[in-house]
Amino acid sequence: MKKLLIFSLLSTLFVSCLMEDDDKFSQSASERLETAVEEATTALQSAANGWRMELYPEGNRIYGGYTVFLKFNADGTVVASSEHADPTQTATSYYTVEGESGAVLSFDTYNEIFHFYSSPSTGAEQGIGTANGGLEGDSDFVVMEASNEFIKLKGRKTNNYAYLYPLETSDWATEMQAYINAASDMEVNCKTCTVDGVEYPVTMRMSLNNFTARVFTIAYTPAGEDAETQEITAPYVCTKTGIRFYEPLTIGNKTVSEMTFKEDYYFENEDGSVRISAAEPIRSDNQFTIDISDLTFSSVTVSVTPTIDDEYYQWAVFPKSSIATMSDKAIMRALVDELNSYLDLGLEPEIILSALAYMGPSEGTFENQLSPETEYVVAAFGIALLEDGSAFTSTTDLFKEEFTSAEMPPLEEDYEAWIGTWEVTSTSSEVTKSQLTFNVTFSVKVPNSTLNMNGWTISILRDYNYPAIADWDAETGMITFDNEQNLGADGNYTVTFVGRAPYQGGSYTILTGSYIAMGGMLGADKTTAVMVGNDLGSWQICGMEYFAKLGSSFYIYNPATGYTSMDFPVGPFSMRKVDTRAAVVQPQAKPLYAKTWQPGMLMHTDEVATAVSAE
Repeated sequence: MKKLLIFSLLSTLFVSCLMEDDDKFSQSASERLETAVEEATTALQSAANGWRMELYPEGNRIYGGYTVFLKFNADGTVVASSEHADPTQTATSYYTVEGESGAVLSFDTYNEIFHFYSSPSTGAEQGIGTANGGLEGDSDFVVMEASNEFIKLKGRKTNNYAYLYPLETSDWATEMQAYINAASDMEVNCKTCTVDGVEYPVTMRMSLNNFTARVFTIAYTPAGEDAETQEITAPYVCTKTGIRFYEPLTIGNKTVSEMTFKEDYYFENEDGSVRISAAEPIRSDNQFTIDISDLTFSSVTVSVTPTIDDEYYQWAVFPKSSIATMSDKAIMRALVDELNSYLDLGLEPEIILSALAYMGPSEGTFENQLSPETEYVVAAFGIALLEDGSAFTSTTDLFKEEFTSAEMPPLEEDYEAWIGTWEVTSTSSEVTKSQLTFNVTFSVKVPNSTLNMNGWTISILRDYNYPAIADWDAETGMITFDNEQNLGADGNYTVTFVGRAPYQGGSYTILTGSYIAMGGMLGADKTTAVMVGNDLGSWQICGMEYFAKLGSSFYIYNPATGYTSMDFPVGPFSMRKVDTRAAVVQPQAKPLYAKTWQPGMLMHTDEVATAVSAE
C-alpha cells in the first residue's frame, strides 16, 4: 500500500510538472521557432535605410573586421555594399530566414559583394586569403538577438559574431566612402600601448594573405618579479572616429571596447587611461604656392614654390575625378607609399629623395598627358624620413590647386588618320633575325603639326610615358622622326630615342646627330602605313630605339616581356591600324609626376656600343 501511494504521489507530481511546463511555454516548440523566425524577419526588414554590419571573416579573426551595408527587403532580396567594393556599387541577391536550431539567416543566392568574404573563388581568382578558401567567412548566421535597434548574428562556420546597427542615412555611397576614408586615415603603424603610464610593446597586423588586416597584438607583462609576458591579440573594426574591438580588450585592470583616433597617430579610450600609439608625426610649417601656366588641351606647366627651401616635399597632378572621393590624408598616403616601396627594395633614402622629391622651387611640364576639357588637381605637401629611417611620412597639410584643360581645335583628315593604335611588324631583327610585332600609339601634340608616339621600343619603357615626337607634313600626309630625341629624365639618365644602323661585321650601332631618322606614309585606305629608315649615304637607318644616355654613353633598358635583350627590330616596317582612339590620352587614376624614376629598368653592365656620328 505504501508503495502504491508513493507511485501515485510521483505520478501526480509528474503530471503537475508537465502542467507547469505547459504553462511556462504557452506555445509548442514548433510555434516558438516560427515566432522566432517571424521576429527576426521583422527586425531585419525594419531598418528603413538598411544596416551597417561589422563582419569578421575566418574563425580565428586573423584579418580583423570590415564594414558591410545590408538592406533586407520584404520580397526576399538583400542589397549589399562593402568597403572592399566601389562605394557607389551595390549587389542584390536573395536571403531566407528559416527555423532550425533557431532563426537562421542565409544569403542563399550568390551576392558578388557579400560573398566576397566567404567564397573560395575569392582566393582562387583574386589571390586574396587562402588559395582554396578565400577569406573563409560566413554566409549563414544564427540570429542571436534581434530588435529594431540592434541585431547580433553568429556565423555557423566560424562561430564569429556579427553586429548590425541601423543606418541613419539612405545615401550609402557617401556613408561608405566616409568609412573607407576614416579607415585609410587611421592606417598608422602603432608600436606601444600605454596603460596608466606604463608602456607595453605593440605589433600591428596590417596585412595578411594579400589582404588588409586589422589586429593588434600587445605584449603585456603584469607587475611582479616572476610575471610572464602575455600576448593579447585584439581584432578590431574601423568606425568613422576610431576603432571598436571584436570583444572588450582587457589589459591589466583596464577594459576597453572602443577607442578614438587622435592627432593622426594614436588611439585613446574615453578617460585617456589607455593609449595605443605610433611614432609622433614630424610636423612642419612649410606651405606651398602652386602656379599653372602654358595650359593647352593636352599640356600644362606647373610651378611649386615652398616657404621653406631646405625641406623635402612631393607633388603630383591628378585627374580630379580620380581623387574626388579621397581624403587629403589618403592622397598623401598614396604618394608616400610609393616612396616607401623603394625603401622596401633596400634603396638608400638619399637616392630616393634625390630622384623623386623636391627641395626649393620646382617646375614640371606635362606634354600629351592631359585630356581636353578635363578638370585636374595639383597636390603638394611636405615629406621627411622618420628618425629611425624606417619610412617616409608627410609633414604638412595638403595644398591643392585646380585647373581645367582647354578645348582641342579641329583636326585635318590625314593628320587625324594617324591618331590611334597601330600594330607594327618589322622585316627582321638584330639577334634572332626574325620578324617582331609590337603596338605603338599616336596622339595629338600640336594639332595638325606634330604627334606624340608611345611604344616604339622592345624595352620595358613600353609601359611608361616617354612620347617621341613625329612631325606631320600637310602636303604629303607623311610623318617623320628626328634623330636623338631627348624624351625626359629617368633618375640621372636622359631617355633618348635614337636611330640604329648596320655596322662592322654584321653588328649594329647607335647613330648620333641631328637628322630625320625615319619616315612613315599612309596607305590609300588610311588604315595601313609603311615606316622606313632614312638613307644617309654612308649609313642606312634600320630602326629607332629608346636608350638611357649619361654623358656621351648610352645604356640599354631591360627587355619587355616576350622580347630578347638587344634584339632590336629592323625595318622597313609595315603598320596596320588596330584601334581608333580619342585624340589624346584619356585621364587615368594614377598621378602625373614631374619627376619619373624606375630603378631596375636599366641593365647596368656595359655600354650598349660606342655611338657613331652620322653627321
